[in-house]
Amino acid sequence: MTNTSTEHRGVSAETLGRSLAVVRILLGLTFLFNGLTKLFGIHRLELAPYVGDPSAIYFNEAVPA
Repeated sequence: MTNTSTEHRGVSAETLGRSLAVVRILLGLTFLFNGLTKLFGIHRLELAPYVGDPSAIYFNEAVPA
């Protein structure tokens, strides 16, 4: 039995292409910034009050002042 319905299922090729382009751009930026941090030797990231330093993680201990 053939399906003669005009119902469209799935995503159009144009929408899929744009979505994959966004993913590709975000991955490219991630690799770019990763390479730049390695090139310039940045090992610590400070964003507002958050400090992204792995050595600053304390498990079940009082945080030193």
